[in-house]
Amino acid sequence: DVVEDGVSGVLVDPHDVEGIAEATAGLLNERDMAERMGQAARERAGELLFTPEEFAARTSALVDSAVQRR
Repeated sequence: DVVEDGVSGVLVDPHDVEGIAEATAGLLNERDMAERMGQAARERAGELLFTPEEFAARTSALVDSAVQRR
């Protein structure tokens, strides 16, 4: 997963309006926690981002794999 709950963000059911409001308020009230989560999220995103060449190679491998399974 991209977001680790409580580490690189807060996971809330998208239909839980009260939960979203509580999570947002919590982050607004706990600036240090929000900054730590933001830093962790940036580090995690850096692990997931690829150069265009890497993206093309991974996409090509995925397509090749799908075609071979047919």
